[in-house]
Amino acid sequence: MLARRDFCVTWALALSISACQQGERGNHSEGGVPSDQALQRDARTSAEDPIRLPATIQDLFRVPPERAVVAMDDVTIGPNGRLEVSPGDIVKFAKGKGLFVRGGQLMAAGTAVHRIVFTSLADKPSPGDWCGLVFNAGGLPKDRTEPWPGSVLEHVIVEFAGSPWSPAKHMTKTAGITIAGYLGDQKRPTLAGAVTLNAVEIRDNKSRGIDAQSDAPVSAREMRFGKNDGVSMTIDVAYADHVAPAATEPVELMGTILRTPMSLPAVMVPYVVVETIAVGGWPNDPLAVLTIPRGSTLKFRKGAGLSSGGYFSGRIEAHGVVFTSAEPEPHPGDWEGIQLSKGGAADFSDDTFEYAGSNGQPVLDTSARAATSLEVRTSLFRRNGGPAFGNRVTCERSKIASRRNVFEDQPPCSLKRAAHAPRPTD
Repeated sequence: MLARRDFCVTWALALSISACQQGERGNHSEGGVPSDQALQRDARTSAEDPIRLPATIQDLFRVPPERAVVAMDDVTIGPNGRLEVSPGDIVKFAKGKGLFVRGGQLMAAGTAVHRIVFTSLADKPSPGDWCGLVFNAGGLPKDRTEPWPGSVLEHVIVEFAGSPWSPAKHMTKTAGITIAGYLGDQKRPTLAGAVTLNAVEIRDNKSRGIDAQSDAPVSAREMRFGKNDGVSMTIDVAYADHVAPAATEPVELMGTILRTPMSLPAVMVPYVVVETIAVGGWPNDPLAVLTIPRGSTLKFRKGAGLSSGGYFSGRIEAHGVVFTSAEPEPHPGDWEGIQLSKGGAADFSDDTFEYAGSNGQPVLDTSARAATSLEVRTSLFRRNGGPAFGNRVTCERSKIASRRNVFEDQPPCSLKRAAHAPRPTD
């Protein structure tokens, strides 16, 4: 799955000469990037006029404080480029345009009193007017040994963005802030520049507030989310603890492999698992444990699920959690279920499992070697497309009355495995 997604993303970015990328070869009538001296002169002579951002920034471009700034074309910050935005600046983007950080730096440091605003140029702005802030290391040379520089947003507002910036429909990006990183390059995961978000407010954007499908490090604190078309963020599960606590709308989880211990933050909104997450680190890593806090709801898209131990040892801990479907009208078998392979373990109690078991496969399926590594107590199984357990040893133990598990609609044990249902590996 990971290889297929990486191919799709790489292909989509290779074709990303869209309405939001054509600005890279757009209007250069202003003679490239003005020097600090020229910029200061312009500010003295006409402090009332907006400062216009160039299409390409290849060295330092500094905007003085309390200025109006406009971007009529896409703005690309290339290698060695650095855009510095000052407290009180308001940066407005023309329809369908955006700011693309490709090897350079965006340093937007406002203050609590004088925040920086990235917004729409429209007289009556609406979500999706412009593309947003896009941190995209894809396509940059990967033969350098030092990381690309990171970017910082502090006391910043991002609003009314979310216009698609990729023409490939299956990978169209729509968010206020998009962090594309190095496209899953596992050999050099540290080369992508870190994105640091401090006291950033994200509101009124189309589709989602943040899309951080990335291997680039993301750190955040004191985040604030308004309404963002139904999704606060799409985030790699490994970084969820940085951003998710501030969510006001569902949080989409990606990542395919969780190699480190992770305790999902307790949030008042659902988590939506958009692709199967495998829990398990490399042999020299700390034991990868996914801990899901009491009161959480995990909703799964079609074809998604959880697994543990398929690569290396991993464990899932969930107590008082609802595992359910993310479909608007859920049906039995909407999502895969949870699989434990030879290095996997899990401990469930007070949980609810519903609408799982696609193609009639078990909701909790274990290999023979992982059968004794699954504990299930005081949990409810209902409206599933298959039996609760795929391993008879686990099933018989979970049926013991003292465990107080409840099975509705389907039998607890698998009497006959569907021919097309995969068995966890031993």
